Amino acid sequence: MPNIVSYFNSLDYLSTAFHPYYGNMYKRNTNYTNLGFNKFYDVDTLTHTEWKEPAPYVSDEEAYLNVLDQLNATEKNQFLLMITMQNHMPYDAEYPYNEFTVSDENLSSEQIGKMQTYLQNLHHSDLAIEEFITALDQIDKKTVVVFWGDHYPGDGIYDHLFNSDERRVHSTPLFFYSNFEIENADLGTISPNFISNNLIDIIDYPVTPFYSLLNSLEEEYNAITKNTILDNKDEILKNKNEITKNTVFNDYHLIQYDILNGKKFSQDLNFFKISN
Repeated sequence: MPNIVSYFNSLDYLSTAFHPYYGNMYKRNTNYTNLGFNKFYDVDTLTHTEWKEPAPYVSDEEAYLNVLDQLNATEKNQFLLMITMQNHMPYDAEYPYNEFTVSDENLSSEQIGKMQTYLQNLHHSDLAIEEFITALDQIDKKTVVVFWGDHYPGDGIYDHLFNSDERRVHSTPLFFYSNFEIENADLGTISPNFISNNLIDIIDYPVTPFYSLLNSLEEEYNAITKNTILDNKDEILKNKNEITKNTVFNDYHLIQYDILNGKKFSQDLNFFKISN
């Protein structure tokens, strides 16, 4: 299955995935192998798995220690994926030392309690990512971090927003960070399918025909998701059917079909390989 993992594998990178929860959830213990990762560690095989009470999951602080251990375990170039769990629902357990207070007469006491717990979790995550980046700054290996959230917290915390702000409820934080000098730029809003081509552009690595296609598509649309599409003026596309008239999007759609359900003609034609 051609993807960003196979791209770096082709450059002789060691690829490792981490998830501080049970590996059979969403069949990550087999799916990550199918994606091309050389190794996968879950909560049963990770070294650092402490919780930050009363949160019921491995803390981000501990999760990043596993990444640092692997980063320093070999001199080989590495592609590492960490999906954290600290901020996942539920949020019923309240911190005895919560630093955040939510006040809103339109919210129930249950919603307020969950929000305060969630905000305290986020605060711990902020401190953990700061410690992680500080540690990366101390090592000699050139390293780039791509950080983003995959969805809103759930558990009823932000239900009142879902029908009032389409853009906000489909947006999460994203940043690229490097421990070496790169151009400081604002990526604006992009969708997850554009993360890989932006990463390759930032580190100035060779572009495959597929990533060249993604670059062309991103010139036409800032973000493409199932529910929301942003045009190149950063406006929500009201008539989503309009995108089907775009030649670059149709090429992208055909490539996706060819790889997922078709006969993989594009793979046979080296569409996902770096040209010599």
